[in-house]
Amino acid sequence: MVVWPEPHGSLTDLVTTRHQSVWGTDPDGVAAAPATSCLIGEWTDFTGGYAAFALHSLESAVSFSFRADRKVRVHFTQATQAGAGEPIRNVDHSWEATLDELEEAAAGILDPPAKGHLADSNEPQRHSVSGTLPTDNWAVRLGGVVISMIHRQMLTRDTPGLDITVACEIPPHAGLGRVAATTTALALALNGEPDERDDAPTRAKLAAVCHLAAEVFAGSIHPRGRFITALRGTGEGVNVIDFADGSLTVAPGLVNTPGYELAVVASTLEASPHRSEASDRLLRQREFICAALSNFGVTTLQQLPGAAARIGDWLSAVISVKGPEGYPRVDEATQWITFLHDEADRARHFVQLLRARKVDEACDVFALSAGPSLQYAQATAPAIAVPEVPARPAEAGLSEALLTVVDPFDVPELPTPDTLLIRLSPGQRAH
Repeated sequence: MVVWPEPHGSLTDLVTTRHQSVWGTDPDGVAAAPATSCLIGEWTDFTGGYAAFALHSLESAVSFSFRADRKVRVHFTQATQAGAGEPIRNVDHSWEATLDELEEAAAGILDPPAKGHLADSNEPQRHSVSGTLPTDNWAVRLGGVVISMIHRQMLTRDTPGLDITVACEIPPHAGLGRVAATTTALALALNGEPDERDDAPTRAKLAAVCHLAAEVFAGSIHPRGRFITALRGTGEGVNVIDFADGSLTVAPGLVNTPGYELAVVASTLEASPHRSEASDRLLRQREFICAALSNFGVTTLQQLPGAAARIGDWLSAVISVKGPEGYPRVDEATQWITFLHDEADRARHFVQLLRARKVDEACDVFALSAGPSLQYAQATAPAIAVPEVPARPAEAGLSEALLTVVDPFDVPELPTPDTLLIRLSPGQRAH
């Protein structure tokens, strides 16, 4: 068993020193954001569901300084594991892009044309810049945060280029929100005066902008709750998000509870081979269900009694008139609606059990969500299993890692000596 190292020292101090060394100048802004884990309900955000997230002490820290031109240059130091059983080490990468090419690639995505405008066409709406730019390029991803903030009027149009330094201790492809943490840290660093960092409306808007930037410029779907938790959450308990009204509350139990510890178990830190397929599927599901809810004039499934049957009847009528092309099968769509409704109920029950201090029963509900979540994302089961502990995918469809609840003093035997264990201590929100 290989154990991921615990954080030590200030990551913001480290990234500041590294920035001075790499770029030869003091940073104009520095911030850090935490790793996050999805406990239940992560895909119910667009249907007004209920979800639970936790934030952790592993962080990604970002510093930046402005340039005179429109270039975005990134120096990224990532803690990673080269292969199964290999030691954990830091790896440095460098990327470059320009704000002009990012702006051009995102045209029509960040600000889509209204219906009836000349730009309207029968072509499907693009959702990311992956067709024209490499979305695994961190200069594209972080430059995309700048472009998104400009489009949402959080930065001025004359914002110049940036030199960016990143120090990330969140493992890649472990289902711990590395992209969410890094993009959130840059957005917070760019947000202007330090006294604005704890302004609740500003943090809420930043969460929405960072979610948009991650999906457009990182080329895959991301649970919105990660960004909300990273910016508005707490490490004192389980962060509960009611997507119907945008509220965030904290439930006791599980986090900071003696005898219970969240941990991620992974056989490899490589991207899931099904990630792109699963992301596309989740996006299609989201588009269809949002269109169906809009047709009924509601914004949440809870506002539509008998939603699965009623949406199924509506879809049957649409297909009978327009044909099946571009639409899911009726039985498939009904299954999606049923999952999202049931998952929101499971999440609500999970939180009620935590608040009643029935942590063991809450863990049973946590594990019960695993099968339906995998089926919804149409992903294969994680490549690893830990018997006799509550577990679910760390990010169904997008990561092969497993999120588990273990006894911190009696960690179960893992499948192989090379299995990676990432123990998740409580952390603090982006700062």
